[in-house]
Amino acid sequence: MDCEWKPFGPARPSVMQLASKNYSVILDIKMLLGSHEFQKFIRTLMTSSTILKVGHSYMKNDFKFLIAAYHLPCFSQAVNFVDIDVIHYRKYKGRPMSSLKFLTAAYLRIAIEQK
Repeated sequence: MDCEWKPFGPARPSVMQLASKNYSVILDIKMLLGSHEFQKFIRTLMTSSTILKVGHSYMKNDFKFLIAAYHLPCFSQAVNFVDIDVIHYRKYKGRPMSSLKFLTAAYLRIAIEQK
C-alpha cells in the first residue's frame, strides 16, 4: 500500500496504490470517496485480519494523513499491518531507509516486480 499527495499545501492523499501477487491498482481516493462501495471495500480491506497490509513509512505518513483528511474510522482501525520501515529501523538504528522493493525482499522475503 502506498498513498500519494501533492507536494505542496495540506497533505491530503489523493491516490492510493494497492498491489497483490497478481494485481496492482491505483485508486483515485477523492473521486471514489463518496461511493458506498468504495467505503465498504476500504473498511473490509483495512479491518481484515486475513489480508496482510505492507507499507513504507505508512504509519508515519499515509495513515496519519488519511485519518486527518477523510475521517473514516477504518483507517484508524487497520489490523494486520506491517510498516517495513519500523522493521528496518529496529534492525539498523539510524541507517537510511531504502526502497519498498528492497525492504520487502529483505524482511518479508517477497519479491516486488515494478513494471
